[in-house]
Amino acid sequence: MENKNERVHRFLPFSECAQTLRQTIAADTEGEEAALQKGYLCLGKSENEYVTTNLHGMGHLIVAGAGNARMLNNLMLQLLRFSTAELRLIDFSCGAEYSLYGNSGCSAVSSVTTELPRSIALLKSTITEMENRYKQMVANRQTRYVGRRIVVVITELAALLCDKSGEAERCIIRLAQKGRAAGIHLIVAVQSPETSVLTGIIKCNFTTRVCLKTANKRQSLNVVNIRDARQLKSGWAYVTLPASSQPLLCKYAHVSPRNTQKLIAKKTEA
Repeated sequence: MENKNERVHRFLPFSECAQTLRQTIAADTEGEEAALQKGYLCLGKSENEYVTTNLHGMGHLIVAGAGNARMLNNLMLQLLRFSTAELRLIDFSCGAEYSLYGNSGCSAVSSVTTELPRSIALLKSTITEMENRYKQMVANRQTRYVGRRIVVVITELAALLCDKSGEAERCIIRLAQKGRAAGIHLIVAVQSPETSVLTGIIKCNFTTRVCLKTANKRQSLNVVNIRDARQLKSGWAYVTLPASSQPLLCKYAHVSPRNTQKLIAKKTEA
């Protein structure tokens, strides 16, 4: 039977991600305040280096495959600790990790919803915010929004797309197409990345992707254009970035519910 230490060593320690982000923020030539607004993320560690990006650079992110809740929770905690971003959570999975955000009282998590009608309302209100930001940008003659970023986190895309009216999908596509310049980003998880869920029109606006273990080579191809994700072990993922031609094999971090609660509490007290 696998013991606790063996289970922990499958994953990259979150402390390594945190240290990498501290160094990245310190090295940002625009200063700490600008770096925190950018929302840096450490997606994992490849054979040679830590794979980092920021919200504007990645645009929008898909996390696909088995165990995506671990990766999603890891990324949300990074944003809470190392950015000024506002998180809006749409959770249909009811996972132990996500329930902690709804009861946290943390000001950085402005909305948590688990129901379809409220989720669509949240997406619509985010679109309204996006359009208002575009008006502000026009008035200020800006090509990119300068200010606090909004990150909408969706824990299971397939559940949201069960909306028969198609309204949820239209909202997601609109935010994916126009949100980046307005400082609004999507991080979307999907357990089974079939082409019926992760469609071409959705994928084309999500150029940053993290693919965990998939059920078959078809799902793997749909996410990262290679078949190998079906053979991944727990703690490993293929990561594609907008500028990369080939997926990077990375070890990623996992934070237990207990430590998640501690990290959220620290943010709430700050």
